[in-house]
Amino acid sequence: MKDKILNNKFLIIGIIVFAALLIFSFAAYNRASVAKAVARALEAEGTDNVSEGNEAAAEAQTAVSGGETAGQTTAAQPAASTAAGTAGLSYTLVNNNTEYTVSAGTVRNGAVVIPATHDGRPVTSISAGAFRDRTGITSVTIANGIARIEQNAFFGCTSLQSVTIPNSVTRIEVNAFEGCSSLTSVTIPNNVTHVGISAFRNCTSLTSVTIGNAVAAISANTFEGCINLTTVRIGNNVTSVGASAFSGCTSLASITLPRNVTSIGIGAFSRCNNLVSVTINGTITQSNFSRINSFPGDLRSKYFIPDERSGGVGTYTRPSGSSNTWLKS
Repeated sequence: MKDKILNNKFLIIGIIVFAALLIFSFAAYNRASVAKAVARALEAEGTDNVSEGNEAAAEAQTAVSGGETAGQTTAAQPAASTAAGTAGLSYTLVNNNTEYTVSAGTVRNGAVVIPATHDGRPVTSISAGAFRDRTGITSVTIANGIARIEQNAFFGCTSLQSVTIPNSVTRIEVNAFEGCSSLTSVTIPNNVTHVGISAFRNCTSLTSVTIGNAVAAISANTFEGCINLTTVRIGNNVTSVGASAFSGCTSLASITLPRNVTSIGIGAFSRCNNLVSVTINGTITQSNFSRINSFPGDLRSKYFIPDERSGGVGTYTRPSGSSNTWLKS
């Protein structure tokens, strides 16, 4: 009987050692669960209860199996599309395991909710190409806390009709929403400082755009080919309109450039065939006002007429989109 008890104790001690090794082998956030299992094993030693010790070891193993390492992706547990995030999204640990970036995972259709946290860590970005060509996605709600929408994140999501961008977002990268041909309106919040090249290019159903006050530059091709765009509100801190930024916006009838705009690039408003009213509130030098198709017709040359009654800051109109002659109002 004593030998049996001794053997049992050795077995329990072995289990304790095994569990202890597991504690130091996995992420810190799982250690509490493993430690609890070790405590149970210690109790089992006191009562010579081998089955309870085995149970403790199993609990430790279960706790460890949930561990994640840097760069490893995990799918959210099956659940409804709530603030916790749409089921099937994939999360990858980044920045020394302190935060997550999110991608589509198995999500292909319907409304998508991007959460602010996952497994106790913040979700800070939507990864490059995250939802690229997921043509069944219809809406995207991004939780406050996401800071970056990486390049090509929603490229080619042709059924995407609406997207909610929170105030926490600071960067929208290159081609992020290019080709989202069902998207109807976009509001870029006041904390966004950067909108990348072609970010909303060829969003052919887009009718309304509001650009927040922290954006300093409208990058090249940002809204090129948005053929149904009729309303554009440009933030007060924008200083430049890049090459072809609004090229081919054939439904755009009027545009107001805030006083801080001091640079207009090549073809910025080229092929805006129905543009008949332009208000320029800032002073632009000749070297920063492109001679090459910055606007249809002779608007650029009229702006540089020395007589302030005919040129300079103010509103310019033309009788129709087919006319090349602009006059200061």
